[in-house]
Amino acid sequence: MMKGGQGRKKINIQSNLSTSVKKSFTTDYDEAFNEGNVEMMLKLLAGFPSTPQQIPQPPLSCLSLQGGGAKGATYPGCAEALEENGYFEEIKVVAGASAGAISAFIVGLGFSAEQFKYLSGKVNFLDYTDLESEGWGAFFNGHKVGVGLDLLHYGAAFKGVGFHHFATSMVEQILGDPNATFADLHEMMKYDPTLKDMVFKATRYNAKSGDRIEQTFSFEETPNIRIADAVRASMAFPGAFAPWPVKDKQGNLFGVFADGGILNNNPVDVFNERAYYDSKYKPKEKKDHRGVPHQINPCSVGLSLTPLEDLDEEITPFTSRIRVKKSQQKFDEKKNGKIKHNEAQKINGEWRFNDILNAVLWNTIGVPIKEEMQAKHALYNEQTVQVWPEDVDTLEFDASPAKLERLFNSGKNAMQLWLEKFRDPSSPYEYPEFFDDSPSKEERLLRKQDPDAFYHQKFVEYFSAFQAEMKKAKTQERNDNEALYKNVKLRYLSYKIDELKQKMEKNQSLKKAPDEILETAFKRACQNMKDKEELVEKKRKERWNLIRDDDLIAHIAEKLVKCRKEKTAASQDEVLRLMRGQLSNIIPLIRAKKGGNLLSLLLQTDNPELTREAFNIINQALAQCYYQGRKEDIKFSLEQMLNELTQPSVPVVMGMLHSPQMVKVLMDYGANPLLVDKQTGRNMFQEMIVQENYVGFKALVEYCAKKKINIRNLQFGNQSLGHYLINKASHHFLEKLRDDPHIMKEIFNFKTKNASQNNLIQEAARVASSADDLRWHLILKQSNRGKLNFFRIKKHATENHNAQSSKWILARKGLKAVLSAPRPDVVIKDLKSEVCFNILNLFSPQISSIKLIELAQDPTKADVLIELCEKAYSSPKTSKQLQALLQQKINGKTVLYYAAESGNVKLINYLRKSKYDLDVNHAGPLNAPCAILHAAKRGQSTAVLALMKSSSWGFRLGYHPISRRATDDPEKRTALHYLAMTGTPSAFCAVLLGARGKSSPTKVTTMKDKFGKTPLSYIIEHNRMDILQAILESTKGKKRGYVFSSDCYFDDIFGWQENDLAGYPDLELAKRMNPEMYDFICENLSADKRKAANIVNHVETKITSQLKRENEQTLSQAEEIAKFELSLIGESIYDDWTLMPEESSLNGKKLPLAQRESERREKRPQHFTIKHGTEPKKVKTLETQPQAEHKEAKVSESSKKTL
Repeated sequence: MMKGGQGRKKINIQSNLSTSVKKSFTTDYDEAFNEGNVEMMLKLLAGFPSTPQQIPQPPLSCLSLQGGGAKGATYPGCAEALEENGYFEEIKVVAGASAGAISAFIVGLGFSAEQFKYLSGKVNFLDYTDLESEGWGAFFNGHKVGVGLDLLHYGAAFKGVGFHHFATSMVEQILGDPNATFADLHEMMKYDPTLKDMVFKATRYNAKSGDRIEQTFSFEETPNIRIADAVRASMAFPGAFAPWPVKDKQGNLFGVFADGGILNNNPVDVFNERAYYDSKYKPKEKKDHRGVPHQINPCSVGLSLTPLEDLDEEITPFTSRIRVKKSQQKFDEKKNGKIKHNEAQKINGEWRFNDILNAVLWNTIGVPIKEEMQAKHALYNEQTVQVWPEDVDTLEFDASPAKLERLFNSGKNAMQLWLEKFRDPSSPYEYPEFFDDSPSKEERLLRKQDPDAFYHQKFVEYFSAFQAEMKKAKTQERNDNEALYKNVKLRYLSYKIDELKQKMEKNQSLKKAPDEILETAFKRACQNMKDKEELVEKKRKERWNLIRDDDLIAHIAEKLVKCRKEKTAASQDEVLRLMRGQLSNIIPLIRAKKGGNLLSLLLQTDNPELTREAFNIINQALAQCYYQGRKEDIKFSLEQMLNELTQPSVPVVMGMLHSPQMVKVLMDYGANPLLVDKQTGRNMFQEMIVQENYVGFKALVEYCAKKKINIRNLQFGNQSLGHYLINKASHHFLEKLRDDPHIMKEIFNFKTKNASQNNLIQEAARVASSADDLRWHLILKQSNRGKLNFFRIKKHATENHNAQSSKWILARKGLKAVLSAPRPDVVIKDLKSEVCFNILNLFSPQISSIKLIELAQDPTKADVLIELCEKAYSSPKTSKQLQALLQQKINGKTVLYYAAESGNVKLINYLRKSKYDLDVNHAGPLNAPCAILHAAKRGQSTAVLALMKSSSWGFRLGYHPISRRATDDPEKRTALHYLAMTGTPSAFCAVLLGARGKSSPTKVTTMKDKFGKTPLSYIIEHNRMDILQAILESTKGKKRGYVFSSDCYFDDIFGWQENDLAGYPDLELAKRMNPEMYDFICENLSADKRKAANIVNHVETKITSQLKRENEQTLSQAEEIAKFELSLIGESIYDDWTLMPEESSLNGKKLPLAQRESERREKRPQHFTIKHGTEPKKVKTLETQPQAEHKEAKVSESSKKTL
């Protein structure tokens, strides 16, 4: 037993090094550890002093993280410093408040420092906000208060459901239950050494008198409370996030809580509770600035985000950067004079955010006792790491990468310097009187009852501690002989092992030999360390599965496979929670190289309910990306991701699923049934036929019929759907089809012919084995032709097929000669027209289409394709066939559509000649028929330009003008919307001005998409000044209709009329978001200067008055409430932790608590009322001038009285 500093003597450390100068202690230790050689270990320990010289430093078992919003980006740096010095694993419990609770949550769930940094860089704070384009979002975008009344009225702008989804998903994936509690976490720590107990601070919302308003969520105080609820409540920054209802494991409401940082933003004091004490290091008693004693836990440390002026080098040593900044600050104060804090609250006569925040807090939770951070630093000066958060603001969540790197380094440097000062392994503990390593009551009892077990347990404890300290020394690179012999803890442990060994050898009641106990204990300690390291490595790998994209994709895929196998509601809910927990990151996950597998696996679950909900999650994430302005992530809609990224593709998967409900879900969300799989060369219809999936096929046909999609006339490659079905369908499939005449009616077209020039009747006769064949009877019955001569038709159809086969052979030879020739045009000139046409109509199995389409998709083959068309057009016989082929939709698209899709400009110009005049507006599938819109959507500006400029000559019959009707786009966008984002100025102007002789461009420029935005909105948001300049350049002296007009101005282009009742929302947007562009628009607004001045005046007046009105209302109410509440602080005495005013004397009388509370509420300005458990309701917003003046005078008098 050793207390304090008994028996200390100074020794010459160098003397103990004499035997180890030539040999490394670390090498010998590793050998002993790996072999479990206790004799070798004891010889090594003999090199340490034989008497205890000093007490080692306390372990860092408790970590606290202060709240500070975006400043918390310093914490990953602190964690890295702790890990690099070997202290990260020592932490057993982590506490946090506000944004610090988020970091505490991540650390507590067992993420390493590296993973913490990775996750911090990956998570987008704006994901935690709900889809709000106004209001509080103005703060994050650097604008002034948008809807400040909402801020004061509700005390929050966002529901914060996103963060709860994130927290719930993390808890479930790590602890196995989305509703896991603090007790569950504590239990899991036995099996997962990376986990740590968590402590979160929160503030009870709308606390009543007598209620405890500061709440601690922890295993000790609230073991049955859900962790996800607790951390969400703690981070509910007032004014930004709504308070959160916290529930227990069974779903019972515990209470509604807001930000924990309101009353205790740096909860290091929570570790002063007995539950967090170390058994050997007793708490130190210190008095605060009021003289109140506190029991300080020496094993705790708190990370405090401290402004530059409050940094204290005695608490945390300074870096050279901080020294320079401090010197600069002192110089500025000397030069300009020091600004007092209360004076700094006003800038240009306006209140800062903190004043508004205080008004919100005091109105919603009552007047709190504010935390005095400097006093706390003084009290916990040895347990505080002051971290300077550079010049980053609390709400600067969009800080630049350079700033974030500085924050990280600031945290790492501060933690490193603090460790070097307060946790130097060669420095002893300064308070030995608070150290006691006497055996505990349980250990004394065990020693009495079973001495073998006692000594075994103690040796395992000491050997394990020695091994842990050696590991820490290696991590710190302090494992040379000299550093190890100076290590206070190693010296202490070597002494304790030797002391315990001597006592054991003297004990006569042992059942086993001392050497056996020693050997067994050492081997157990070695095995425990190895097992722990393996388990930690395994758990760290599991954590990567939750955050690193490739691993996360594999993890979600594993859950989807599990859901497909189990088909239970529990597995389905887990998948949905996991997807929700990714927030907007689910979009880049799906778009990743391996991400298309997720959509395919989702479809393979064959669960319509799960699939529909997952699609909704993806759409919501896309909307979140849109509001965050993430251009790259919104390039693909869900429809595009389904059709272009899913691997295996939608046709392949749906061919296997016999589910009508899944067909409906897929089609509802934009799956293209005509999409051809690149490997099989089949679309969804064809896959279902080949896979004998009649149930799915029927559902797909019925869906198309309901949506009025005429699939009878569609060409799939070189044949219709009916031809393909007759050739490929099994007998079983045809039997089922026979019982559904309405399905046959939808798919059979008896007028169309396939590549062999056979209609359906002829093709059925050709492939039928006899007149009794089901295929022949099926077609005969549906055609209503009566009795036909089967053998004669079969003979004729076979002749057609054989003749055409011969032509295909010649066509393939001709194509090979054309493609291999250095001058293809010369070879084509020698070919017959019919051969050239047959080349174009050749079936290409690679794309399940014909050569015409394959060549059209390759711009480098444009000349070859044009030469083949010209040759085919030169013959009267093949000319009409060519025109019909070019106008025909192959897999739902004409050749012009394919050319526009691939940016084949030369071919577009050719196909739009008057002799073909291919339709632009109806060139594609029903859900996206316009070739111009499709090309714009895919970023093919050159194709858009070509389509607009290659109009036919004259107005002959069959000319198709460019349509300006409502768009068929799922996002309700026109080509101008897409061109405004990613197109070239010339393409935008071509679409805008291409048909000015027929209609005004105003019609298209005023069209809004589903987000309510016009093309000009996107021009402003994407800062496309080049497009506005191009519009002006394109309209200078241009012909308008049949006459020349003066230059165009923006009022003519964008349809702005004087005194427009709808206002000028785009101009207002430009004024707020892009002042430079706004000035440019105003300069070229109208030829009528009076009109232009009136429009500008209208916009300026509206914006100015709106901002002024909102700010005045918000700030005046905030100031009024804040001053009123300040005036009441002196009237009540508040307990530190409970909002409980005592009975006080007022005008010589003692009023009851309830009456005083009632009067206080009556005096509060009645702009609004907020009741606990109900939605806030606005009851009064306007006041007359006398009322306002009276109230102002009243508040002013009250403020003077308080001062």
